[in-house]
Amino acid sequence: MKKKAFPLVILGLLYLSLPYFQATFNDIEYTLLDQRIRLRGGLLPASKDIVIVGLDAHSREFFEAHPEYKITGGIPPRRWVGKAINYISQQNPKAILLDVEFRSPQTKEDDGILENAIERSNKVYLSSAADLSLKDWEEQLKRTNLSSICLVNNYEEIYKGKPSWLQVLSQKSPKVNSYLSNEDKISFCRMSEVQQEFLSASKGLGITSIDQEQVGFVRSILPLFKGYQGNYYPFLPLSFYSEDKSISYSKDLLQIGIKKIPLIDGRLMIQWRAPRINNFTFGKTIPELGYGHLYRFISFSDLIQQMEQKQTAYSFKNKIVIYGDVLKDIHRTPVGDIIAGPEIHAAVLDSLIHDKEFIHKIPDWVNNFFLLILVCNMGFVLLKSSSLNKGIIISCGLIGFYWAFNIISFTEEATWLPLAIPTGVFILTLIVGSAYRYYIQEKEKRSLTQTFSKFVSPQVMNQILMNPNNALEQMRGTKKELTVLFSDLQGFTALSENADPQNIAEQLNEYFNEVIKVILKYEGTYDKFIGDSVMVFFGAPINQPDHAKRACLTALEMQEVLEKLNQKWIKENKPTLKQGIGLSTGIMFVGNIGSDEIKSFTVIGEVVNLGARLESATRQLNTPILISQKTYEQANINAYSKGEIQLKGFSQSIPVYALID
Repeated sequence: MKKKAFPLVILGLLYLSLPYFQATFNDIEYTLLDQRIRLRGGLLPASKDIVIVGLDAHSREFFEAHPEYKITGGIPPRRWVGKAINYISQQNPKAILLDVEFRSPQTKEDDGILENAIERSNKVYLSSAADLSLKDWEEQLKRTNLSSICLVNNYEEIYKGKPSWLQVLSQKSPKVNSYLSNEDKISFCRMSEVQQEFLSASKGLGITSIDQEQVGFVRSILPLFKGYQGNYYPFLPLSFYSEDKSISYSKDLLQIGIKKIPLIDGRLMIQWRAPRINNFTFGKTIPELGYGHLYRFISFSDLIQQMEQKQTAYSFKNKIVIYGDVLKDIHRTPVGDIIAGPEIHAAVLDSLIHDKEFIHKIPDWVNNFFLLILVCNMGFVLLKSSSLNKGIIISCGLIGFYWAFNIISFTEEATWLPLAIPTGVFILTLIVGSAYRYYIQEKEKRSLTQTFSKFVSPQVMNQILMNPNNALEQMRGTKKELTVLFSDLQGFTALSENADPQNIAEQLNEYFNEVIKVILKYEGTYDKFIGDSVMVFFGAPINQPDHAKRACLTALEMQEVLEKLNQKWIKENKPTLKQGIGLSTGIMFVGNIGSDEIKSFTVIGEVVNLGARLESATRQLNTPILISQKTYEQANINAYSKGEIQLKGFSQSIPVYALID
């Protein structure tokens, strides 16, 4: 297995392990979703045409302090509900939705008042609870010895007496063109009883069951239920909204009339609104709601007082009124832990009436494809950027881009893109990619240090390590314009034959020590010592646009160094030395050359050979430093022409210049 595949293998193993953490990622995803829901809610104003009349703490306190109303336990008798319906109906509202159940008779007088009020209004929608889903029934069946299986059409088995209220209920069923298949198993098969007299007088009936899909949270609702004799019953707000409209219900789409609403697994995501509507309970606040009233709220006790005083402080004309208990009917939602049921119904109804965009998901393959592109880009950046730090910064920028894109897509277009698992994948990619890059980078640094530390100055070495890719590319081999310098001690071979070898070695080492200092001063790259000769080049492994001038200055200072050494050696009764230096500039090959065991970072090519021949020609022309024409043109330094000379290995004469201080 190639080492380059190592990070892919690690990432693959980590990716395969993600399903084992699915529950954790789901919890994180829902938490992040709640944050996005709140952000989007802040952009959606609550409708002023929806009013909530609620039984709240203020109502309970008021009725306890005023026993003449004969309301105990905070629950008003049905006569008061009937009177409230009459009072509201006089102002011609669009609809009155009662988020309370009337399962069994009370006093004949109270029931009569409520029934007459519902009938006269002809705008009242009642509620029922869906008690048991097909899926829950089958799970219950596994735990018990029930003899019958609950299917969508078996109400006759459940209600053997065929109570008349179910017959009336079947008449309230809306027109449904298509419905979920039985395999989806979210149909409800049992409903709470509704008093027949009220049901007959009502405009319609809706389900108020709000099941909690995750850790007690309410984020979505089931819009449609199937029950007795295959009839259909919508969620309470849909009961009003779908009047005289046909309904088509599938796992991904709810169509009511011409309006198409995307669903997620058969559920309608609730779009919450900003709490911008002021409270209309005479300045009183309802701390039990926590998040604050999203819609105009009227305490039931305040409404009763207005009725008794025959005042019309509240306007219900063309309003949709939702009546319910805001003290006990409390749910946890993304926007608060104590949101009342009527607020949920109001939010759903508001969304149905006014929203054009609904929270939806894109197909998984589209999201996965987009995620794959980002992960591949992140991996490429981490492995190919000029430095690890730069790669990490860009990768973090990609993560930030995905978060920003995700949030904007949700707040502006209501598109729910996964955030938890993609972020986990990004972080894993960042960690593995960074670790692998760090390992490779340290390995490269060791290789570069081993290759160059003996041949360049510490300053150049630092520059190499700051941008290792450039040096690594040149190590692999490339062609570029450089300047090469050859230096040779003239007559040294003859001198060494007649002198003490130890003394000659000491003198030669002293010379090389001083020469290397000069080379490193001008950031040249020492290539090799060849006996008493030195080979140096400029412009690699770091780029030096002024490589020709650096080489010329190095040659001049090398000459000065030798002159000072000669003066010192004269005093020490040592022989003096003479050197010749040749410089050539042009395109040459630079890279690691050698065997698998031993390599050298060097230059080769015709231009390199020219530098060596110029060094040899210094004897012929009796000039210490000769440079090529291109070196002269680029260095912009003092030199004079020595004409054209014929050099060994070159078919044409070569113009040369003598370098002077």
